[in-house]
Amino acid sequence: MIKAIIFDNDGVLTHTERTFFDVNKIIMSSLDVEYDESDFTEHTFNTNLGTSCWLHQKGYEKGFIDAFKTKRDHLFRKEIVKANTTEPTALPALKALKQDYLLCIATNTRRAMFELTHGQDEMYQLFDEVVCREDYKNTKPAPDAYLAALEKIDVTASEAVVVEDSPRGIASAKEAGIRVIAITNPHFSNLNTQQADFRIHSLTELPDLLTRL
Repeated sequence: MIKAIIFDNDGVLTHTERTFFDVNKIIMSSLDVEYDESDFTEHTFNTNLGTSCWLHQKGYEKGFIDAFKTKRDHLFRKEIVKANTTEPTALPALKALKQDYLLCIATNTRRAMFELTHGQDEMYQLFDEVVCREDYKNTKPAPDAYLAALEKIDVTASEAVVVEDSPRGIASAKEAGIRVIAITNPHFSNLNTQQADFRIHSLTELPDLLTRL
């Protein structure tokens, strides 16, 4: 019996990754670094490299990378508070699901950035727990985020499902022993979700799917 739904945040409930790519691209271009969406997809969705390690692999030194991160993070903070990144189908779906399930978020994002991005809006007040980067040791695709979520909401892996959009997030949940529902990321639709147990295109499909499981 499913008691809890654990959601990835970026790409599922919000779409901050589009803004993050755009900001990365702007700063990369200002520093004469060749960078495109395929680079972003690889280091964000498929691996755990991140932009810093990607730049390091390209031969850039620490001083250059630190300067890039300072400029990128400053611009991202400005842009993310202006952008409306919330998935429009999320709130009605979550309100329907809240009646029957525990709701949790498990994200690689640090809590300060999570709160800066999302604040305390109505959607996030529906969640029983929010697991951020400070709450576990190893980032996705390691299982730590989802194991921490299970502990927070006090359910077993068989009593939960995860909603994810990325290959490394799916791998994380599967390693934790939790069934995974992959959702199409509308901004990065070519992600490989073959390892998921189920697939949906929208959160509006989620309540009906859960009643069939």
